[in-house]
Amino acid sequence: MKRYLFTPFPRNIFMRPWKVHVPIPYLITGSISALIVSFYFGGLLAPHTGMINALLISSAAAIVLFLLTAAVSMPLGDVCAKVGLRKVGFREFLLCVGALLIILAGSAFLTAFWQQILEYFKVPFEKEQALLQLVRGCDLATLLKLLLLTAGLVPVLEELVFRRALYSILLKLGAPVALVGTSVIFGAAHGFLLGFPGLCFMGLTFQCVANRTRNLWCSIILHAMLNATVLLVTFWASKMEG
Repeated sequence: MKRYLFTPFPRNIFMRPWKVHVPIPYLITGSISALIVSFYFGGLLAPHTGMINALLISSAAAIVLFLLTAAVSMPLGDVCAKVGLRKVGFREFLLCVGALLIILAGSAFLTAFWQQILEYFKVPFEKEQALLQLVRGCDLATLLKLLLLTAGLVPVLEELVFRRALYSILLKLGAPVALVGTSVIFGAAHGFLLGFPGLCFMGLTFQCVANRTRNLWCSIILHAMLNATVLLVTFWASKMEG
């Protein structure tokens, strides 16, 4: 009898990616608590530690809080297995690299098309996110902190909340609703009008990768590579312009 490490996964990306080992009430509690810690306490710390340091501390605390919520939930078991964190194979890593190229090309096209629409209807919008504006004027030490935040802590936190918790919650309404709903909420949560279609496309791709591999680490790695690429390219371009 052939044995599988995991149950053979259907090719349909809309299918349930993996069994929810953390009950929905715990996922909701962990997500809300993590978001409150990340935003509210980050705002309280900012005047004392600086914005970037506050975001680093609050994001790390939010991740720990989410994982602790999963750890104390029933059924008992390894917290990584509960939230879908497994070892990443070489093929999975190659899938992440391919998905990164798709996101870069697809989001660039969508953003350019969306910009034409906004300009046609004379809708005001910011041309660049505040984070990238900060990167353009930062020094190397600040860049390293931003990389730790955006390519380390933020991908873990956002993938836990969106790809693991929110998707599992919306899955009760059907897989297509969960896939589209999670992506749209992910795009809207960033509060960047010009980048909204591109961010929705990113969220959609992150979810498809998580579904295909049944491994949350894959979407985290993809998310981290994307954020790091954007930050490093922006920083390098600003130095070349200067």
